[in-house]
Amino acid sequence: MRVSAIIVTFSQHDLLRTCLRSVQKAMEGIDGEIIVVDNASTDITAQVVTEEFPGVRLIRNPVNLYYTRAVNQGMRAAKGEYLYLLNDDTELEPGNIRELIRFMDDRPSCGVVGPALRGPDQSPQVSAQRFPTPLREVAGILGIAWTLRKAAWADGLQKRYPRPLGTERVDWVCGGALFTRRSLMESMGHHDEHYLFYCDDPDIGMRMLAAGHEVWYHPGTHVLHHHGLSTVKTPRKLRFDIIMTRSRRHYHGKFHGWLAMAAVEAAFGLAYGLRGLRRLLTGRREEARKHFKALLALFEANTLPPEERAAIDGYKQCAHNGLSERAPDRTTPPAATPMAR
Repeated sequence: MRVSAIIVTFSQHDLLRTCLRSVQKAMEGIDGEIIVVDNASTDITAQVVTEEFPGVRLIRNPVNLYYTRAVNQGMRAAKGEYLYLLNDDTELEPGNIRELIRFMDDRPSCGVVGPALRGPDQSPQVSAQRFPTPLREVAGILGIAWTLRKAAWADGLQKRYPRPLGTERVDWVCGGALFTRRSLMESMGHHDEHYLFYCDDPDIGMRMLAAGHEVWYHPGTHVLHHHGLSTVKTPRKLRFDIIMTRSRRHYHGKFHGWLAMAAVEAAFGLAYGLRGLRRLLTGRREEARKHFKALLALFEANTLPPEERAAIDGYKQCAHNGLSERAPDRTTPPAATPMAR
């Protein structure tokens, strides 16, 4: 089998329906499969998949495992030579999958390729960036990168590439539409499950680089991306700033060491505190509240949030969902322990 398209979803039956139709269209004439991992949706998502898309393989989780654990389920169940990891708020153009297969076939050293992402109005979205190094993080949050954005000598401080990208090697591509080789993902242990979500895509880029494989951006084919809609129905109790903080800490601790991670977090704390104080003194209390809330999240992120605990506990019961058809592949998944604090 050539390709397995894997889509993680939660209570987005309307977006998922559109996504699946586009994937089926793009899969025509290709030996492939579509796998949907449903993270305990509370709407009619499962019914839509089973009734309207009988050829799609559905993996249903009794609890919301969020992204990394759920996409790992899909990857372990997949049979394709290539894996296409897609958000449920994406739409593929008809020739998208065929073009990405051709691209990878022509470049044996390429481990990941990302297509161009466009918004509903066809405006380009940032879908390839540089690695978030500690220097770039500090320069970004303290406003140094913005101040020096036009200085050529300070280009290395910018996370974004300074020009529109052609077909070229990049550091990492957006996980919303990520095309890769199944053999490589299996050898790397799939996604790092210490991330609930966020920072998992630059993590893939870093690991591909360390393993000697290339990451490419290919604007020769595009994907429509309704950015942000895939998480709009996420339970409100999930505090994205806390999850982002924990993911950022794990990323920098993993690749740059705890001292660099601490420096990044200190910069974020300083920036949030000063911005909150400045807005408070100028009478903009609502804006100040947002910055102080972000500052508080830095401290709250020191403890495991209930959403992450629920995902870890639930994963122990359903990690192997969808593997009944591939009995020889029933290996123990990577440890889903909380990151060191």
